[in-house]
Amino acid sequence: MLQARRGQADSSRQTKEDRLQLRMTSDLKRQLADVAHAHGLSMSDFATLVISEAVTKANDERHVIDLSREESAWLADLLVNPPAPNERMADDVERYKRLIRP
Repeated sequence: MLQARRGQADSSRQTKEDRLQLRMTSDLKRQLADVAHAHGLSMSDFATLVISEAVTKANDERHVIDLSREESAWLADLLVNPPAPNERMADDVERYKRLIRP
């Protein structure tokens, strides 16, 4: 985690224009101050770094589909051996060929 160290947070290299206000307990604020200081960062830079990493991770995870072993096998089989098109699909392909690719 925490890839930037000693005042080298990526967010500090860019112009910061937006603000986010947070409310937290005094204990959490004290912990934040201690950990940020230990990493050589301001509380704001440390919080921005941690939030940025959490957002990236959450965004990456939402694009991942977890399949069971059986579901993976079913999907692989469909990709290797797709079913024949039904009548409606065949009609749509013909319509596409007439309209889009004359």
